[in-house]
Amino acid sequence: VYTLSERASDREAARLARDTNRGNAVAGVDLGQESDDVASILIDLAMRETVNDSRGVANILVDEMQEQGIRILRRTHRFAGFAVLKAADVPSVLVELGYLSNRTDAGLLASADYRNRITDALVAGIDEYFASRPQVATVPE
Repeated sequence: VYTLSERASDREAARLARDTNRGNAVAGVDLGQESDDVASILIDLAMRETVNDSRGVANILVDEMQEQGIRILRRTHRFAGFAVLKAADVPSVLVELGYLSNRTDAGLLASADYRNRITDALVAGIDEYFASRPQVATVPE
């Protein structure tokens, strides 16, 4: 399970502050009136929190996969700068399930039972993550 590395987070925060319309860059907070330095700091703080949340999701998913009896690598959590992990305000993980070039992995991935165990683990992990989050109160209209 991959999550964003800190170095990638810092570069991404700088890029977001420099290159994007900051009106909705961080959880709907309007940064359009802020200086580049302030916007960069706020984006960096949001991304650091998101990276921490992503690590929590990764740990939950690893635990769920182990409970489902899915064979996983010893080093279960890895860090990288993949583009799909660079959301500023949404926890992101990349789950690598195996290699089609590996005969054993390909056989497992071809098994409906194995795929069901993987999806059960992922769904349970995602459910557990959201259950652990504070509930957002809605205001009646």
